Amino acid sequence: MPKTRYSKQRELIYENLKARCDHPTAEAIYSDLKKDNPGLSLGTVYRNLNFLADAKMIKQSSISTGTLVIIIILSVMNVIKCLTSLTMMKTLVM
Repeated sequence: MPKTRYSKQRELIYENLKARCDHPTAEAIYSDLKKDNPGLSLGTVYRNLNFLADAKMIKQSSISTGTLVIIIILSVMNVIKCLTSLTMMKTLVM
């Protein structure tokens, strides 16, 4: 992991990613966090996502439209949580 100081904003971004079951864009993360963190900028989100990718905590990938999406490296428990959530959502819709 690259050496750096602790960052509350980085922690917020990473926690937001861990709580999700999708592959968000930086803009989606920014929109989620901006409400409760008015000092947060989109540039800060991008810089911290790059830091997390360099630290191998997440992966970044571009889709055909050129949009950057984030893929978090999940623990087995997070995968189970996401699969359980998706199963429950499908049950509610049917």
